[in-house]
Amino acid sequence: MPEINEDTLRTLTKDQLRDLSILVSRSQAMVRAGLTYAGARDMYAILGYPRVILFKDYWDAYCRGDIAKRVVDAPAQATWRLAPKFIAPEAPSNGTDKSVDEFNTEWNKLVKRLRIMHILERADKMASIGRYGVLLTGTRGNALDKQATEVPKGINDVLYLSVFSEDHAKITELEDDPKSERFGLPKMYELTTSSNIPGLTDQKNFSGTVNVHHSHTVHIAEGLMEDDVFGLPKLQPIFNLLLDLAKVSGGAAEMFWINANRGMQLDIDSDSTLTPDDKKDMEEEMDDFFHGLRRFVRTRGATMNNLGSDIADPRGVFNVIVSLISGTTGIPQRILVGSERGQLASTQDRNNWNERILERQKNFAEPVMLRPFVTNLTKINALPELPDGYGVEWPAIQVMTPQEEAETAARAAQAIRGVSMQEEPVVDLDEFRTEFLPRLKKKPPPKPVEDPPEVIPGKANGSDTVAGAPEEA
Repeated sequence: MPEINEDTLRTLTKDQLRDLSILVSRSQAMVRAGLTYAGARDMYAILGYPRVILFKDYWDAYCRGDIAKRVVDAPAQATWRLAPKFIAPEAPSNGTDKSVDEFNTEWNKLVKRLRIMHILERADKMASIGRYGVLLTGTRGNALDKQATEVPKGINDVLYLSVFSEDHAKITELEDDPKSERFGLPKMYELTTSSNIPGLTDQKNFSGTVNVHHSHTVHIAEGLMEDDVFGLPKLQPIFNLLLDLAKVSGGAAEMFWINANRGMQLDIDSDSTLTPDDKKDMEEEMDDFFHGLRRFVRTRGATMNNLGSDIADPRGVFNVIVSLISGTTGIPQRILVGSERGQLASTQDRNNWNERILERQKNFAEPVMLRPFVTNLTKINALPELPDGYGVEWPAIQVMTPQEEAETAARAAQAIRGVSMQEEPVVDLDEFRTEFLPRLKKKPPPKPVEDPPEVIPGKANGSDTVAGAPEEA
């Protein structure tokens, strides 16, 4: 790190000074981490924990760290599994507000064409790996480095959606006007668009990076604390535990490899004399025994002794670490790793997980991702305007299996049978179907059978006349 002297400090801007102050403060906190006994014992150094964790470390853990990937993916996949619906203010889910109906029609078209649920899930994952992520919306006729303006053809002018991680979305300018509603938020980004595509930067008029105004983006950060820019990476609180888990699982595999078959001990008789050719032949036979398919060894004047094997069970330590990861992340252990018998998560675990996902949808996905994204599109007329106070209805997370519905219906039927012993039944059949058997559609009532019209024999011309029909003059 270059030396920072008084002349250098005079040339720094306010933003740079603030960033430097934050960096120094965080560096001091990192140095103190893991120190016990008044600094006499450094637990991080003893246990091999890094003091500074970079985005690359989180990315490597996600790509190759099994449990780390599950910790990031599980909440995002559950949150964006089904597309939400927009509803009118203070209206039921089937509100009849025309503007909301028009919006939902256009929204559903855009969801299908641009795979919005898939994109939002990816953006959620990227933001979870680092401190933040960025969702970029490309529209026809709008320069990315300028304020986004209205488009004439609505959703047809929304061209693409792209996702960027913290590593590829550098914040180059923050809003410094204290009178602005965006004070302290990113104003400009530098997005790297070609890091994984060899040769793309060689194309004419393409540098691999592009400056983007915030009006084309959604800034996504979860676990915000002091500011609205930098969140807490999902893997940061459990990073030490992930290293411990790697030690246990990797060490157990190495221990099995070494101790499952400790090898053979060859005891040469003191009276035997081995020529160099005998030693060479014996070595070749031993190599064939250990590395090939031969299961016998010819010896002369030697005795082979099996050294045995000794394997420790790592499950106890493994379960302790996994339970700590589960408690820290809020993901039930059976959902995180499954059960030892390969069973599905218990009903209680599933209910707890569904409640957590519902909370995440309401407190993070909707206000931080979905509503800002919709607002960006309505501002430029890409989507119809929504009425003030509109609501978002998320689909049911938990869907009962046919067996669960049958058990629920059986218990309900037993309760109804007990109540219906009175003179007047409390619940009729149609209400039972609707309330307790949601998978069964209510059958329409049968049409009443009409009686044939009454026929009155005609008097004048011998013809029959239908009752109620107008008589001829």
